[in-house]
Parts: sequence; C-alpha cells; structure tokens
Amino acid sequence: MSGHRNLRKIKILLQALDDLERPTDYYALDVSRTALERSLQQVPTGTFRHVRCHGLLGTYDDAQEWLGRAGVAGRSKCIVSLGSTISCFSCADAGSFLFGFGALLDSMDKSKGSKCPRKSSMLIGLDACTDGKKVFKAYNDAQGNHAQFILNAIDHANAVLGYSAFDKRDWKVQGEWDKLTRSHSQYLVPQKNINFEGLPIMAGTQLRVIQSHKYNPVEQGQLWTTAGLVEFGRWNNEDRSYGEWSFFLCDEVPRDP
Repeated sequence: MSGHRNLRKIKILLQALDDLERPTDYYALDVSRTALERSLQQVPTGTFRHVRCHGLLGTYDDAQEWLGRAGVAGRSKCIVSLGSTISCFSCADAGSFLFGFGALLDSMDKSKGSKCPRKSSMLIGLDACTDGKKVFKAYNDAQGNHAQFILNAIDHANAVLGYSAFDKRDWKVQGEWDKLTRSHSQYLVPQKNINFEGLPIMAGTQLRVIQSHKYNPVEQGQLWTTAGLVEFGRWNNEDRSYGEWSFFLCDEVPRDP
C-alpha cells in the first residue's frame, strides 16, 4: 500500500515484481477521487500479469483502519512511500507518523504469532539534500512551474468557500531555505492589504503553504529510531541526496515514541 499521486516511481517497482512473477496486490491511497483515478490510469488492466492495482480513497487514518480489517490484517504487507511525503512533516511528526503504521503492523504480526524478521515491512523514500542553493533552485524554478502549483491553493480556497474570495493576481509565491532547520518553505504573500470576511491580511504577510525538511545522516538515524524501525536495506543516488530505505519491525526495538 502506498500514497502516490504520481505512479512513475512505484510503477518501476511493480514492474520488477511482475518480472519476478511475484503475485502482488498494490493499493494506491489518495484523498482525491479524481487524482486517484488519474493515477490508476497509468496502470490499466493488462499492464502486469502478476500484479493487480487497486485504489483506496481516504486519508492516512482511513488507511490504518482499512489495514486492520478482516481479510487484510492476515496478509503480508509492505507500506511504501517513495515520494517526499515524510519530508513534509516536522521531524517529530514524521517519527510519530511512521510509528503509527509500524505499531499497527507490529500488533498484527504479533497476533499471527510470527517471529522477527516479520512479513510486514516498510519502504521509505527520504530527501537528504542539504545543499541550500540546490534545494532552493529545485523549488523555485525559472519557468515558475512550482509557483503555479502553490498558487493552486488560491483556486482551492475559492472552491471550498463557494465564491471568488481571493484573486491570484494579488498574491506572489515566495520560497525560503532555512539553513538552521534544513528545510524549505513555500509561502503565499499578498501584495496588498486584503480583507477576508472581516479578517485583515496585511500586505507582505507570509502564509506558509508547504514545508519540506531535508534529513542529514544523524537525523535519518533519529527518525528510524523514533519510528521503531530497523533498517535492512538502503539505496542512494551518487551524492546521497536522496535514498530509499527498507525496514523490518522487530521486538528488540523500543515501541514508545
């Protein structure tokens, strides 16, 4: 099971499983039905011979509830996150998030009486580039593609409110790299004073839309310890600015975040 809006990375993994003739049921998770359907269109019926693809519509909390259902709990499972989901949490929240899924898998494995190493596992991708200039350039591209993505928040706000409360022309996107916290933030900044239903938003006020934390080696180890995960595999690019980690859940690991 994984939360993926773009199946480019996961499709490579699914193809490898299919080539190995490994029977697999893949469940993509998304809160948007439209995005979920669009993602699954990338793997239409007949794409694989041994892999079946399904959609789960809901939140991460919904996914945890689904994992505990009869018929699912007794199956071998691997939680997959190959994108930048973990980096969008604070370090503490990231550890708690992974711990929640790990504790659930751990309890289900114990209920089956299995022994370590367990059938359940995790495959986690993590941003590890702490080069501020490189990170800033990635999030603030010259073509403005990422800025347009952030400005979608204005459209979404208007859609939720049911009327055009905000005008994109009144806002600009501002990116900032924080060397101390090793994180990049994208802000929406009004270019003039705005009154929203009696609430003043002054020109120049930074409204953070998203933050992405970049983990150095020390923080990586702290994250896995907090989450109660034991590494058994790692794959990095050449400069180690991005990596994928595989984990088992073992009895020797403290299960208290």
